[in-house]
Parts: sequence; structure tokens; C-alpha cells
Amino acid sequence: MRRKIFAVLIIAAVVLSAAGCGNKKTGNSSSSKKTSEKETETEAPTIFDKIIAGSNVGDEKSLFDITEGLTLDGYVIKDVTAMEEGSAIMALETSETDSKLIEYDVTEGNVVNEYVIDCVLSQTAGINTTASDVPYVYDDENDIVVVYNYDEEVMDTYELEFDANSFLVSESGNRFFYTLDNDPCIYEYYTETGNSVAIYEPEEDAFEIILENVEDDDDTFMVKLYTGEFNGYAKVSAELAEMDKFDDIDGEVYLAGDEYIYSSANYANTVVIENDLTPRLTTLFAFEDDKELENLSVYKGPYFFTYVEGLDGTTIRFYNVTSGIMINRIVIPKEYTLTFSDFMSDFETECLFVNDADGNAHVMIWNYQDVSEIIS
Repeated sequence: MRRKIFAVLIIAAVVLSAAGCGNKKTGNSSSSKKTSEKETETEAPTIFDKIIAGSNVGDEKSLFDITEGLTLDGYVIKDVTAMEEGSAIMALETSETDSKLIEYDVTEGNVVNEYVIDCVLSQTAGINTTASDVPYVYDDENDIVVVYNYDEEVMDTYELEFDANSFLVSESGNRFFYTLDNDPCIYEYYTETGNSVAIYEPEEDAFEIILENVEDDDDTFMVKLYTGEFNGYAKVSAELAEMDKFDDIDGEVYLAGDEYIYSSANYANTVVIENDLTPRLTTLFAFEDDKELENLSVYKGPYFFTYVEGLDGTTIRFYNVTSGIMINRIVIPKEYTLTFSDFMSDFETECLFVNDADGNAHVMIWNYQDVSEIIS
């Protein structure tokens, strides 16, 4: 075992009543904070004054479809990602001739900025943001990375000379981390020079590492490690050249700040939460539905987002892990299929990317703090 466990707390996830919820640039945009100081500080919206510009989906008052305002004429939405701060999302949209990166404010209901991408992208290209809200597009088929340059206010394109099997971008967006097939090293690519160096090589025999996540320090990685004798998760510090294997875990592992969250065959419908700051304490967090673990997203806080498909639609749930409660749950109508979701942490909403019965893409915003219509 990796750690000795002295105490176990079991937290059952329960529904929080409405009375108890007090609580992947230029111009006047939410991202302009990267190039200039904010002139004024404004408080984050509460559940009572939060505005989302969109049309309600079905009978759900907390779920809004923002596709119409987000989509440019002649373009289709290929991918979206939420910004950590503010009320903006970023969308990758394509036409018959080019691709654009769109910044959209979900409160104002308008396109704040649009940036032309000066290269041809494949169908597999997707958009994401770094820990400090630097948007980037990664095309693993063409080995191209497009990163927004806040200093020059342009999109910088990098044609990679390697074929990565896993890929991450640093917080500032000026370095890339990647691994290669049948190679045990973690590499770092410097955008200013175009050079790569190996920043971590395991001491033990290993034939492949897959990058899952990098922390804000750009040094701590969650990886999947394949050695033959051990195939599982590990935490790697490149600077210290240290690896901590989760050799007692037989399920999925998530890293959310100081917390390690993992599933195990020993605990049905439950995840285990450990924290390096409290190594003698382990928490079990139980879900409502035994299928939620199949579609679990973990966010810093930590918070959980899950979805379960059913005959009447897709049930989505949002949990506050620290409080041990389910904040809200609703059902997305059955004519929509949820593809993925992303957390707008500052705006405290969930951005959903769905397809309708005809295969058309829709972007929806779920105000999970609106608990006026929680399913009983």
C-alpha cells in the first residue's frame, strides 16, 4: 500500500435544498486582463443575479442553449472550452475556407473577439485552455499547435517535428510537454527556440508514459505508466526526478490540487479521496447512481460533474465534494446527446457540448446553482 490508512470518513451525497445554497484578445473582453490591469474589481454574480443570454432547453430553467449567438455566419462549431475566469467561453469554428477562434461572453450574449487561424486543421483538432486561460488548438493528426499570444494579440502557429502520443501545454503557453510512442521520457518543447529536451526519465525500466495532467507549477504530472510489471497511474516531479506510483489502486485516478481521487473495485459506486496534507485521513464519497463513475469529471475544489444516459434523457449532476452534497441535478432532453463538458469555475456554471438528433452541434450553459427545480 502506498499509504497507511488510520481513519475513514464516509460522506453520503445528498440533495441540497434551495434554502441552503447561498452561494478544453483585444477590446473589452474578459481575456483582456492578461495584458492590462483591471480598472475596477467586481464581485462574482450570485445565484440571484446571474444572467445567461440564451434560450431555455425544454422545461429546465437552469439550462440555456447559446448556440445561435455563438455561431458565426457560414461557420459550424467544432469544439468549445470554458475560461477559468470571467464569463467567457472559447469556440473553434470552421467554414469551407478557414477556421476561427471565437471568444464569446455568455452573459452579454455576443462575440467579443474572433481570431483567424492561418493553417488548415484536421477534423480531430480541438481547443483547450491552460491553467492561466491561454487558449490553444491542438491538431494531433497534422502535428500543429496554435496558441494565442497575449503580447502580440495574434495566434502563433507551431508545426511540430515530432508525433506525440500525449501532449500538454504549460500555464503561460510558451512550452509544450509531450511523450512519444515506446519511449519512457517526458519532453519539453520551447516555443522560442523550437528545441526539445528530456525533462524526466524514469530510473526503472519502462517502455511508455502517457501524460494525463500537469499542475499549475508546470512540474508535477499525473501520468499513466507502462512497465510490463506495473501498468497504472503515477505522479511525477520532473524537477526532483521523483515518481510516486499508485500501485495500490485498481481504478481511475484524478489529481485535483492536493487531493488524489480514485475509484476502486473495493468500493461500489464510490470514489476514494486522499490528501498529502492529511495522510492519515481517507474519505469515501458515494454517488447516487451506480453508473456515474463511467462519466465522471473532477475539478479543483474539488467538485464532481457526472452524467448518466437514460430513456428520458441524460441526467447530469454537480457535487460539492468538500461539503459532501449534490448541489443540483437535471435531465437534458432525450433528443440531445452529451459529448463533453467543461467547468466555468469563476462563473460557477457548466459548459456542455451536445449534438441533436440530426447531428448538429449545440453549446449549452447549465447554471447548477439554480436549485429552483431540483428533481425530487
